[in-house]
Amino acid sequence: MRIEGPRVIIRQMKIEDSENFYAYRSDPQVCKYQNFMVKTKAESDQFIEKQKELPLGVPGQWLQIAIEHKLEEKLIGDCAILFKEDEPRIVEIGYTVHPDYQRQGYATEAVRMLMKTVFKDHNVHKILAKVDVRNPSSARVLEKIGFKQEGRFCQHFYDHQDKAWIDEIQFAYMKEDFMEEIF
Repeated sequence: MRIEGPRVIIRQMKIEDSENFYAYRSDPQVCKYQNFMVKTKAESDQFIEKQKELPLGVPGQWLQIAIEHKLEEKLIGDCAILFKEDEPRIVEIGYTVHPDYQRQGYATEAVRMLMKTVFKDHNVHKILAKVDVRNPSSARVLEKIGFKQEGRFCQHFYDHQDKAWIDEIQFAYMKEDFMEEIF
């Protein structure tokens, strides 16, 4: 997979991404609102080695997709996607961007590109995203694209760093609302 947008390319991960991947995926502030973090460069290498060959659309299997800055030709973030095992027409997504590239629309562009791909090329009915209530920036990305809030999961996961139960908000985008011309 390789899809070019105005400013980013979304594509399979490659081992050359490991240094940049490790730089933001080992940062506790970046990963504060997520349940995935790498602790060592070797762990980053191993993760990418497993991900680089995985196909898009395998039910029950998370896939990390690289967000490459088109002009700088380097990894600046990633999107994660999971086709639900029990209902692969429903997918869940997530996204992470290096702090130097946050609040510049890169996540929005990458998520739109990914949405267009799954709605056009896969039999997807609905795309979900869950957001930690303490992360309003992530919620804004989804709202800007047109995701709607579906619900709030109260005390849905335990944050070991903050030693507290945290709520999550679920957003969704339905295929019937997808208009290719605005993507």
